[in-house]
Amino acid sequence: LVQKELEELQSMKQQILAQQEEERQAHLMMQKETYAQQQQQLEQIQKLQEQLRLQLEEQKFRQMYPD
Repeated sequence: LVQKELEELQSMKQQILAQQEEERQAHLMMQKETYAQQQQQLEQIQKLQEQLRLQLEEQKFRQMYPD
């Protein structure tokens, strides 16, 4: 009887461990997706900054040398 209970407990333990591992993997995937999104956003921000910088340069130039 004790042997059977031990086997059941062992089986439950395995299931719990497998479930925890699954959750860990899912969490990791979410983190990777979030990271990828943040990288994209960062690139967009940097492009916009560069565009703004160029526009400002152009404005300065126009003020210095009006037509």
